[in-house]
Amino acid sequence: KIQPGDKLPMVTLHWGFNPPTFVDLPIYCNTKNVLIVGVRGAFMQESNDIVATYLQNTEALTSMGVEEVIITTVNDGGVTGVWNQKMETQGSLLTFLADPHAELMDALGTKTFDAQWEQRGILGRSQPFVMYVEGCIVKHFEIGNADATSAMKAIESM
Repeated sequence: KIQPGDKLPMVTLHWGFNPPTFVDLPIYCNTKNVLIVGVRGAFMQESNDIVATYLQNTEALTSMGVEEVIITTVNDGGVTGVWNQKMETQGSLLTFLADPHAELMDALGTKTFDAQWEQRGILGRSQPFVMYVEGCIVKHFEIGNADATSAMKAIESM
């Protein structure tokens, strides 16, 4: 499991679909101060609720030096992109990046299984998490439920 002080793992996320743009996370984050927020899945109510807290707290996050909030989920870029549009995040701090091969989830140790998901062919999901990163160095990492990974909890821990 990743810990404060560790470097961001070298993983490739996806933006968009057909074809996706490949995003190497450490190169993308480079010198930025970012929050990376992992959710169980696109369109799930818990995930929608987590995203909403970041939209509602944009001013507070910006005033604390957060330059971007990356929302990621184990879905393909097409699903994640449509979810981004439905959440009406255009013009906000939020960027949605897909983790279709669960690379980030595996690197962070946030993988969770659910028998109902497996019956439907979904072999892995991520537990919700929030990670504050300054210049590719992890400063805070929290795994938990929707409350533990909300913007308000992230602000408290920064």
